[in-house]
Parts: sequence; C-alpha cells; structure tokens
Amino acid sequence: MSFNRDVKWLLSAFLFGLLALPLLVYFTGIAVLGPYAHGGPGAFLSDFLSDLARMRWFSWSLALGPPAIVAFWRAASRIRSARTREFQHRGREGSMDGTRRVQGRVDA
Repeated sequence: MSFNRDVKWLLSAFLFGLLALPLLVYFTGIAVLGPYAHGGPGAFLSDFLSDLARMRWFSWSLALGPPAIVAFWRAASRIRSARTREFQHRGREGSMDGTRRVQGRVDA
C-alpha cells in the first residue's frame, strides 16, 4: 500500500461525497418526502455547496463521511497486514519469547 494509492482513494471518496452523495440524498428525498422546495437536483446541489461554504456541519458531515470511511478502512487494512507479516515472521523465527521450537522426529 502506497501513499499515492491512499491519496487517490481519499480524493475519490471526497469527490463522491461532494457530487454523487448529495444527488443520492436528493433522489431519496424525492422518493420519500416529495419534491424539493427550491427546485431540482441542480438547485439541491447548489444549496449543498453553499452550505459547505457557510460551514454548516450537516453538509460537511455528508461530504466528509466517505473519506472518513475510506481512511478508517485503509488504516484497518494496514494494521491487519502488519499483524499478518509479524505473525508470519514469528512463525519463521520461533516463538514469541525468543526461544526456538524444536520438533522431534518419530520413526516408526
């Protein structure tokens, strides 16, 4: 896992949170609550972006939700892969206390 890959994932998630997710919220709202009072999807996206500029917490939580999920996922996978490598390394080196395990051979 590289830094460039992490940046690409986070940037993609941020763009999804800025452009696609508000439109999904809009269409879900239309289906559940009825028409949007200020117009169509363009007006909803415009209102969303202006709320971002006004630093409204609900807009920022929608925009930053996907990058937060991606950051958590990338961190968890880094921890998991580090633990896997450590476990594999210990398996080759010996036990956790530094002693080597000797396996006997049984001849029948």
